[in-house]
Amino acid sequence: MKNTGEWRLAAVLCALAAFGSPLGAESATDESAVLPAGAALAVDRAAAADDALFPGFATMADGSQDGGISAASGQSPAGASKLRFDLSSSGLAAPSCNSGNSRPFLWAGGFSISASFEYCFGSVPLRLQSGYYYIGRSETDSSTLFLYRGFSGMRTALESGYRFSIGGLSLELLAGGAVSISEYLNTSLVSAYWSIVAEPRLLIPVTVGGIAICAGIPIEYMFRGSTRSYAAGISAGVSIPLGKGAAK
Repeated sequence: MKNTGEWRLAAVLCALAAFGSPLGAESATDESAVLPAGAALAVDRAAAADDALFPGFATMADGSQDGGISAASGQSPAGASKLRFDLSSSGLAAPSCNSGNSRPFLWAGGFSISASFEYCFGSVPLRLQSGYYYIGRSETDSSTLFLYRGFSGMRTALESGYRFSIGGLSLELLAGGAVSISEYLNTSLVSAYWSIVAEPRLLIPVTVGGIAICAGIPIEYMFRGSTRSYAAGISAGVSIPLGKGAAK
């Protein structure tokens, strides 16, 4: 009987060691209660299963969940590549007037097609653009029967500014100067003039090799002798990364 009692006492002590002391459980709060080893392993396995099914949610120590999405899974900004090649076209509204206000302010329409190379020094882009433009003849002034003749030609512009990263998008604010060589429509008269240009431009990334869709609002103020012409419109095109970072 003595041996039997000793064996029973040893069994009780082993049970207490395996599942924790009752005294310790009474003094612990609900948050710090000790789980049995088997239950703790089950909780760990359940948490691992949740992470595998819902990788964007991390289980916190207090049982709550953090719904934040990892930044590593997002797209890199559209302007991540330093060197880019752009192709774009735009529709334009192009009114003209006389510098001495001796002629009326008359509206005309036109379009442009251009290609450009852009290199970004940190957040400062430098853009060289060249392309073809067409401005039709203006409306006719009803009182004087006057109109501005249409013209078309080639333009080369150099712009710089600042690039802002907004999530996966890139917003550029550009300004600079341009030189144009144009011919009046239906004539052999050729002229050259310079102009001030500006363009806010947005790069929207797509999922193919860092290519981005670009959209902008080109603005131009042309010094055409005694005539002052203005142009503003909406442009759209594609921006292709070149060199290192092109596949990002």
